[in-house]
Amino acid sequence: MGLSPIRSFLRRHRHIALDTSIFIYHVEANHQYATIVGDVFSWLAPDLAIAAAELRAVHSLRTPDALQAATAVASGAKAFLTNDKSLLRLPQIEVCSLDEMREA
Repeated sequence: MGLSPIRSFLRRHRHIALDTSIFIYHVEANHQYATIVGDVFSWLAPDLAIAAAELRAVHSLRTPDALQAATAVASGAKAFLTNDKSLLRLPQIEVCSLDEMREA
């Protein structure tokens, strides 16, 4: 039997970006997408998953936020633009919120 479409897609691409909805479907165990997003998250590099878990634990982040932040740091991003105040406490990367920019 061949690879599922998502596994075939993941195998063709070394680096992919995930929309927030993918994280939400995974965290909420969305029944329509559970198998597909389960394959996506099992494909994540173990060191990225560990970094996200550490960020989540240390900074009380939600899992999707921790995964996005860990991915940004691991990819070499120097800054993270958000409007989520919980991410402002990350020392690993400069975080700027839209609200702060609007108020300045």
